[in-house]
Order: sequence, then structure tokens, then C-alpha cells
Amino acid sequence: MWLESLFPGLYRARFEKLSDLAMSFCRMQEFYDDAMFHGRILTLTEFIELWKQKRGEGNFTYPEYWSGYGLKGKTVCRWLDKLGWYSRLEPREKKLLTALEHKHGSRDFSGLYLFGVCEEEGERERITVTNHEIAHFLFFANKRYRQKVSNAVRQFPGRTIRRFELTLKRKFYHRKVFYDEMQADIAANGYNGLLNVKSHKVNRKYYYLYRRIMSIFQFYLRELFRKYPNPELARELDLARK
Repeated sequence: MWLESLFPGLYRARFEKLSDLAMSFCRMQEFYDDAMFHGRILTLTEFIELWKQKRGEGNFTYPEYWSGYGLKGKTVCRWLDKLGWYSRLEPREKKLLTALEHKHGSRDFSGLYLFGVCEEEGERERITVTNHEIAHFLFFANKRYRQKVSNAVRQFPGRTIRRFELTLKRKFYHRKVFYDEMQADIAANGYNGLLNVKSHKVNRKYYYLYRRIMSIFQFYLRELFRKYPNPELARELDLARK
């Protein structure tokens, strides 16, 4: 695992193996995201057993479920406070958070955003996850971005929003994250993400809302690069030629 600072307040952890990525993030991530685990402090053994009973039909399928993870630093701090800080961390969690502390220069993670990607998933998936998580970072850190994409999301018909919410519920998301997930999914995946225009039978007259969210994301992403140049990341995201 190695940790990168992409922009001020935004950190990306890169893992070779999907299992290491998943087990480094799972307890923190689902403390916030998952409706069943939301706000709960569990040992890793308890987490694994509960997943097997409720989600995996007797198997621990969690590491196969996601190709990327991301959460706000204040969520990490809240989880650590309830957990008892570093004394009760699992080895992979401790390695990740110790690296973050050294990179950030403080144990106060409240103003940052951390996400993880997996190299074995391939370059295309890494880029998609990175765009998705940058959209989450902007939603968290930039009030104007959050207002603009939220206004665009609200213009979708209620039926479309309810279908997307149902899709997220089936993926175990807590309802508090729905709007943020909706905008990040469209920003990174366009017409082909969870809110797929074909599977959700979205009326073509609402396609402009997809384009609107994607254009807002690209504008604010370029603003990040303008303020905080990162040529290596720009090449990775294929922005250098645009």
C-alpha cells in the first residue's frame, strides 16, 4: 500500500490486492455508508460474521463487492473516537491510518477526504474510481459544487430518483448518502453507471441533466488542477489533452 496526496485535503491509498483494500477500509467505511452497520462499532470478527449471516449467505463476500472506497476524514475521526483510537485497530487499518497521519502531519483528519483504489482491478477501473471519489471530495469540500449538483439532481423526476434510491438500498447504502452517490455516479460514469439510462428507462428529455452534472464536475475538476497543478494525475485522468 502507498499513499498519495492528490490535492490539498485529498488522499488516495493504492493497494495491490483487492482483499487488502477491502479489509483496510471495511469497518470505517460501513460505519457511515451501510444501513445495517451505520454508527456501530464492531470487531473485525463481528463484522465478518454479521456480513456472512445477513449479506453473504454464509460466505464473507465483502472483499468482492467494491473496487474502491472513500470517506470523509471527520467520519474516520468519529469512528476512531468511538473505537478507542489506535489501540483497537486491526493491522491493515493501523498501517493505512499511520501512513495518513504521517502524510497529513496530524491525527486531526476532520478536514480531509481519503479514498482507496486497487491496482489489480486495472487502469480503467482505477480512473473511474478516482473520478468518482474526487466528485465525493468536491461535494464534501466545495459548497458551490455541492449546491449546483444537488440542484441538478433535484430536477430529475421523482420516479427516476426513487429508482436510483432503490438501487442504492439494494447495495446496502444508508439513505443519508443518496444524493452524494447519485451525483458522483453520474460524474464518473455518465449515462452508464448505477443510474443507467436504459435500465432506469430515463426519458431522453432528462439527458441534459446528466450532461449538466458531468459538465459541473469537469469544470470544478479543472479548477482544482488550475489551483493545484498535478501533471501526473492529469495524465492519468486523460485531462492533459483536453
